[in-house]
Order: sequence, then C-alpha cells, then structure tokens
Amino acid sequence: MQSVPSPAGSTSAALFAVSCASPTFCEAVGLSSAGSGDVPLAEVWDGMSWQVQSVPGPAGQSFEDLHGVSCPSASFCEAVGSPSFADVWNGTSWALQSLPASVASVSCVSASFCAAAGSAGTSGSAIWDGTSWTAQPVPSPSGASGASLHAVSCASAQDCEAVGSFQSTVSGGTVLTLAEAWNGTSWTVQSASGPAGVSFASLNGVSCPAASSCEAGGQFGQSPDLQALAEAWNGSSWALQDAAAPPGATTNGLSGVSCVTADFCEAVGATDDSAGNTTSLAEAWNGTQWIIQATPDPAQASSGARAIMRGVSCVSASFCEAVGFSAATPGAGAWTWDGDSWTAQTVPGSSSLDSVSCPSANFCLAVGGSGETDTWDGSTWSQQPAIAGFSLANSVSCVSASFCEAVGDGSSSTQQAAAWDGTTWSVQTTPVPANGSSGSGLILNAVSCTAAASCEAVGSYFTATTFEQLTLAEQLNGSTWAVQGTPNPKKSTDNNLLGVWCTSADSCAAVGDQVTSATLATLTLAQAWDGTSWTEQPSANRSKTDFNALNSVWCTPSAACTAVGAGADRGSVNATLVETNG
Repeated sequence: MQSVPSPAGSTSAALFAVSCASPTFCEAVGLSSAGSGDVPLAEVWDGMSWQVQSVPGPAGQSFEDLHGVSCPSASFCEAVGSPSFADVWNGTSWALQSLPASVASVSCVSASFCAAAGSAGTSGSAIWDGTSWTAQPVPSPSGASGASLHAVSCASAQDCEAVGSFQSTVSGGTVLTLAEAWNGTSWTVQSASGPAGVSFASLNGVSCPAASSCEAGGQFGQSPDLQALAEAWNGSSWALQDAAAPPGATTNGLSGVSCVTADFCEAVGATDDSAGNTTSLAEAWNGTQWIIQATPDPAQASSGARAIMRGVSCVSASFCEAVGFSAATPGAGAWTWDGDSWTAQTVPGSSSLDSVSCPSANFCLAVGGSGETDTWDGSTWSQQPAIAGFSLANSVSCVSASFCEAVGDGSSSTQQAAAWDGTTWSVQTTPVPANGSSGSGLILNAVSCTAAASCEAVGSYFTATTFEQLTLAEQLNGSTWAVQGTPNPKKSTDNNLLGVWCTSADSCAAVGDQVTSATLATLTLAQAWDGTSWTEQPSANRSKTDFNALNSVWCTPSAACTAVGAGADRGSVNATLVETNG
C-alpha cells in the first residue's frame, strides 16, 4: 500500500485510472470534492511518492471528473473526462483541451496519435493527431440499443481494439459483449460472442501489446451472481477463454484433508452456490495443483443447506471416505471416492458426522453429533452405540477395526476422550492443566494415533484466574492421558488447536488459530511435537484480511505437512486456504 494525498481542502477524493511510462513516472486521474461540487484530480508518481497536480476542467460545471488516462512517455499524457473534455500533459503541466465526443477511455501510442472511445453514434469516439481531437462515428451492431465502449487499447495508429456491451433488441433485451476495431480510418464492429444462454455479458477492459494479441476482461451472468469473463484477440477473431473465478467468489472453506502420497491428497469442505445454498466441496491434489471435483448433493433443503463435508480419510488414490451433513437424510452424510468420482452413501445415523478414520478400505469409523458413531464394512454403513455423555464427537483416529480413539465434548472437562475396542466405547479420563478451570472450557478438537499405546489429542482450555483461552495437547500412553506443555503466541487472547497428525510417537504437527489482542484478527497457528516438547511453527496468512484458520493437517513420515482451512479474501468472504511446511 502507498500513501496517496488528497487535494488541500477536499472532503473526498477518488482515482479511477492510471498509466505508467516507466517505474519512475505514472499519472493517476479521478475527482475530488470540496463541498461545492466535484473537480478533476490528477496525481503523479515519481518513483518515490504521489503528488497532487493542478489540472484544469471546464468552467461553469458542478460535476467534473477524469476517468481515463494514457501516457506513452513522461512528457506526454492524455486524460479524458466528463462532461466531454480532455487534458494534455506536456511534461510540466496539464492544459485543457476541447473534446468533441463523450468517451470512457483513451489509448495513446505517441504524442501524435491517441484514440478515445465511448458510446456508439456519430461522435462516439475521437482521434488525436498531435494537434487536435476529431470526432469519429462508432457503428452499432445489428439489432443493438445503447451500445457502449468501455475501454480501448491501441498497438499502433492503425490498430486499436475497443470493448464494451450493448442491449440486443432481437433477444429480449439481453446485454451482450461488444468489440470494435480501428484500422487507421474507421471503426468496424467485430464478432465477440459472450457465453451462450446468459442474460448479461460485458467486456470492461482491454489491453493490446500487439495488433495480433489482445486480452479483454469483463463479467457475465445474472446480477448479483456475476462471473469473470475473458476473451482473446489473435489478429483475426475473438475467442472465449476460461477465466478463473477469484478467491471467495462464494463462501468456501476446507475442513478436512487426507493424503496417500505426495501426488495424491483429498481435501473436503463446503461452499455456497450462486443461489446461496450450502453444498459439499471436494478438491484433489495431483502433485502440481488442486482441482475441484464434482460431488453429488441432495435437493435443496428448507434451510438452504444441501450438504457439508467435514472429514475425509483415504486409504489409496482409489478409496476415500468423506463424512458430514446431508439434507437427504437429513443428518448423517457420507461419500466414497473410487478413483474416478464421488458417490453419495446412505448412513443410518440422524446426526451430522464430523470425522472419519479408515485403517483399510473394509473398515472405517465415523463420529459426530450427540456422540453418534457409524462403521463401514466395505459395503454398507452401520450405526454403533453412541459415546456415553458426549454431546459432540469432534475427531476419531483408528489404528485397526479393534482400536479407535475419539475426542470431543464429553459430560465434563475430565471426560473428553473415549476408546473403541471393536464392540463398545469406554469413556476415559482427560486431565485439566494445573492452571485450568475445572468447571468448563476444556475441549479436545482432534486426535491422531500411530498405535494403541500412542495417541495425541489437541484442543484448548481456559485458565482459572484470567480466563484466557490457551492451546492444549494431551498424550495417551495406552492406559492414561497426560497433559503436555504447549506454547502460546504472544499478544493473542484466544488460542485453539483444531487439527493434529502424527507419523510416530516422536513426530506430530498441530494446526489451529489465534486471535490477536491488538486487532482481534484471527490468524493461523501451527505447532510441532518432537517427542520431547511442542514448539510454535511459522504459518502463513492472507494479507490484509482479518480471518485465517487451519482446520486439519496431514504429514508424510518425513514431516512434510499439508494443512487446510479458510482465510477471508479482500472482500471479507471466506475462501479455501492450503498451506505446506516445505
């Protein structure tokens, strides 16, 4: 971020366009307000700082602004604005010019040629020849109403591309993309078809480094659920491109991850569709990139929630089980991955499932709300006895079909874990840290076992005196749980570990989140166990956002770990977050 000054005495200011001739010269234009109306604004960048410049506007106008600028060199810029005027920069000062057209954008290739484009019509554009501006007609597509060019880019005085949109009178008033070309003499309408079957499509920006190479960007869809649109010009035609949706286009996050090799991971979570319904989300890692996978979801429920994936466990690249919530039951939901696709499964439980562990393709155990447990035998899911006293089972880890550990919210702070022997659950005692509140506040969020005599569980607890929330780790040695010392970040008020993975009794990684004392921003948290102590590890956060959290982690035997979660994008919308430690 750079410091940008506002004109003296202004009450507000905005910059709409920028053009740079070099790293030490840029011009940005816009408007500023001082209570009596809006006036043009120009600021210059000298490589070190921005400075407000004096820039003239038409006399007698209450609203004036500059919304386009182009600088082929530090000694020549053209800026265009409304109502229909231009300003020229000569390297020293700005001077007012008469502009015989209402335009939205300008592009200059030299001090002797610029093209400015706006609405279709007899004076929809203007050409600068080094001495004056001359109006040029802009044709409309056949059957068009309200054609408008939003942006223009010139590779030479004989090659310019302008893009925009128009309303079609022959297709029910839909808004379609528009592209026109300047050949040195006149503008010509080009075919630039947007996505088929949409009611709105518009190209808002264009850039042409050469006459045979342009990129245009815009949006399409049904407001407010618009999607990114991109088209490319190759010198003879425009072609649609697949535009990547920006992070956080809809709320999305990952809550569980399981990897088999460095080239195969599955991460699961939930996302909101364009109608605001919550749907399941699965992504696969192929060693190079994460790829979103198709997942089956039931019809929309009355609550708007169709399905949520919360936990996943993979035995191989051709067998994974995911569990969560499904509106089809409603309640317990499960999905299986066969190497090619996800298939929804029927689970007899009535509560949402939060975690699953599969030591083999023929046995999985899932846990969830009200202490519910379900097992998979390779062909069907069967409901098992609930964990007594558990209002919620957060996590489960199975070494075999005859040994699993589950942790969650038990009947008291000292009963947060339970062991499965293949038939029944036995609730275990989980000690409270010496400085902890024995009344409430202790919770175990995740567990990982490498053997029946070696499990690690993580979570948080509240101190008895200051009621701070601190990280918690406990170790099971086969018969009893013992509290381990864990570090807590300085200047954080709330600290919580949400996921853990152990590759041996001497190597574990735990992830979670922390809330900073100063800004109350939620940041990621990571810790490592080396067999002797837990140490805090560096973890990344999306910049300039106030929410980041890691919910689950998986590690290779060499301690290369992948953690997943969510981090708000710049629009404060939660988006998937994946981190690795090397």
